[in-house]
Amino acid sequence: MKEAKIREIENAKEEDESRIFKPLAAENITALKDAKIAIENRELNLNNAEQVNELNKVLNDGYATIKTYSNFVQFRDEDAAHYTAEKHITRVKSMISVFNVWKDMLTTDKYKGHGLWFWVVISILVDVAAFIFCDIAFAKRDGV
Repeated sequence: MKEAKIREIENAKEEDESRIFKPLAAENITALKDAKIAIENRELNLNNAEQVNELNKVLNDGYATIKTYSNFVQFRDEDAAHYTAEKHITRVKSMISVFNVWKDMLTTDKYKGHGLWFWVVISILVDVAAFIFCDIAFAKRDGV
């Protein structure tokens, strides 16, 4: 009898949470879809810090909803830790800080396979080419 009452209370609690979770989740999904459409239509300028922060807020709201109501979400094994992390930092937020990107690139496997040294060599070659072309252009202008 006591166990049945406990189950009844737990079910009632889940129903209450479900009534809160479903509209909140629908609202977050709509906001995320709107943001995606805005990005695709180039209405959202990802070079504008204010707009990026607005996008980050939408993402954080989604993560917070997932974490709060994680008992209603079926995660893949590797996703549960990512979506329910204590202090979740979105990729948008982490990519804003150049120093954090470099720190992650040099100290973790977060960007493994992205070829850091390839891009360093390419940037050096581009700089050398720019110096050569500038030297040629100014030499012709100076009559040399």
